[in-house]
Amino acid sequence: MQTMMAPRLLPEVTNNYYNYSAGSTQPDMESKYKIRFNEESVNIIKGRNADGDFEVYKYGMDIDNIRNGITGTGSGDYFALSQNGFKPYKNYYNEQDNRISGYVPYYLSEGLSGRDAVSKYYRFSSVAENKGMANDVPFPGQYKDNVATMQGAQIAYDGNYAPMLVPWTVVASDNAVTEVADSSLSPNGESSYKGFGYTKFNNRFYKARLRIEKLDSETGENILHDGALFALYAASREDGANTDGKVKFYETDTWIEGSKEFLEAMGAAGIVQSGETYSGLVPAGTPICEEGEQVFLSDKEGRRTGQFEAFTTMRYGVQAQEGNLSITSYQDQNTGYLVTPQPLGAGTYVLCEIKAPAGYVRTKPVAIEIYSDQTTYYQDGKRDERVAAAIYENKVLDEDTARIYVGNTPIRLEVSKIKDAAKTVTYQTETRVEGTELELKQRYGAENLEFGYKKRNLLRICLV
Repeated sequence: MQTMMAPRLLPEVTNNYYNYSAGSTQPDMESKYKIRFNEESVNIIKGRNADGDFEVYKYGMDIDNIRNGITGTGSGDYFALSQNGFKPYKNYYNEQDNRISGYVPYYLSEGLSGRDAVSKYYRFSSVAENKGMANDVPFPGQYKDNVATMQGAQIAYDGNYAPMLVPWTVVASDNAVTEVADSSLSPNGESSYKGFGYTKFNNRFYKARLRIEKLDSETGENILHDGALFALYAASREDGANTDGKVKFYETDTWIEGSKEFLEAMGAAGIVQSGETYSGLVPAGTPICEEGEQVFLSDKEGRRTGQFEAFTTMRYGVQAQEGNLSITSYQDQNTGYLVTPQPLGAGTYVLCEIKAPAGYVRTKPVAIEIYSDQTTYYQDGKRDERVAAAIYENKVLDEDTARIYVGNTPIRLEVSKIKDAAKTVTYQTETRVEGTELELKQRYGAENLEFGYKKRNLLRICLV
């Protein structure tokens, strides 16, 4: 037969002795909590002096009876405040606190003869708590509507723990032994007012999408004329108590293995094949990652669904047709950026370009570090250029998107004419020779002649 153990009361569970009860009488509250926490309407002290009649509200005035902005005398026991509601303090934060120097819209006893004169030197005003009702109030395992409330500087909800009912400052226990005794409650459920506050912190695994924008590294403009193709790999990172979890880089030129596509994306040189595998030499400063740690993300929206091994800056969406802008259809278009279809978990990654835009050199592998305090990346794949990514918050989806710039250097074609090492060429400069045109062309070559003048059949020519 199995014995069921009773659930242990966790330390962070609040003591229901301090739950607010809307049905509690004022004497009961004063006895248990040493506090008045109710609406007040009958505790009025009527006074008279040489300045006239006035009233003092011993425990504050019901805020429903306060009429701000009303001037002049009138019937009724109410007064106006220029201070914020539910702040029973001296009226020091009044914009014109010196009521002797001028008129201030603040009076103690509307309708009484001493209202203006007494309020110049009696500078205290207070507001009592206010009853109300609230919906969508959180309770353990549920939300409730039509819950009675009492509002002061804080709001107490009927049946819920109310911190304003704790009458004394809770002091720390002397040691771990006395803490056990201090946590015991009195027979009526009251606390000893000694101990510690216990709570649990739920750590949420941080995730963020990546928005990768392709830029021309020389002009800084977005590359829109052609798409790019990327792959993402988990990177090796620093581990240990005194490290920041940064990406690791190769300290020297290093031979690595993998597919030809992976090695080319990693910027490897001297790629050779041995059987079914390839190996190549990556330069020092390249982020460390393995092809087997490639990140696969799924996209469940749009035309392209399923697992993605690579990501492209091409987008499929509604666009106007080129010949007729009034007609739209679903087409592919290069946007110059891509957003990962799913958020990436906190950690380190390497972004490798599988295919560069036409006319551009493939970018170096870019190391990325995603953490809750910031997302960083290494600009242009350079180890010494670590920069913070801009973060965009999506409060609807409760997720972040980090923007990363990846630059591509444009390809330039430079043509030059060089001498063939197997031939000897003799140059003669600033020399004038004479002869027939045929004779000079045969001797020096037409490309080395600059014709001067022609006299009958004789040419004077300058060799260039």
